[in-house]
Amino acid sequence: MVSYPFCGGFRNVALIVQKYGGTSAGDVERIQNVARRCIATQRAGNDVVVVVSAMSGETNRCAGMGCRQRGASTSWPSAAVTESTAG
Repeated sequence: MVSYPFCGGFRNVALIVQKYGGTSAGDVERIQNVARRCIATQRAGNDVVVVVSAMSGETNRCAGMGCRQRGASTSWPSAAVTESTAG
């Protein structure tokens, strides 16, 4: 819970962090669904921080372009493998 000054007193609200990316941001319909979920969380009285990462396939596409620029192999591990092995 986080306390904020509010009308001469303090108001306790939950600070909710929502992270979306990949297939959840893969097309317009899914992005609109993400927006609806974020708005619903805020309307429920919570403070919301929204983190949006790359749309589905974009991380791999960008990494592949970087590999090609360096003259390296164009193969790149899937995003799931990359995320599961990161720190």
